[in-house]
Amino acid sequence: MHIIRGEINPRQVVYLEETWKLTQEAISHVSVDNWKKYTAHAENLQEDFEKEGLRDSAMQSLIINLEDDSDSSSDETE
Repeated sequence: MHIIRGEINPRQVVYLEETWKLTQEAISHVSVDNWKKYTAHAENLQEDFEKEGLRDSAMQSLIINLEDDSDSSSDETE
């Protein structure tokens, strides 16, 4: 455990603490209306992401291999 603590740069800890403080301060200035808009936007993005995933998996099942693995087509052309 001491090795891990020794690896953490004290400046990083100060930076993280300051970043956390600034983040909390910024969040406290967001209005309820803006939170609702941000939440709706995030939910829409999630729905779009899920639709894309469903579309991608459906498209994978529609992919047709145009190359023939058998020799029958080459036999017919000879």
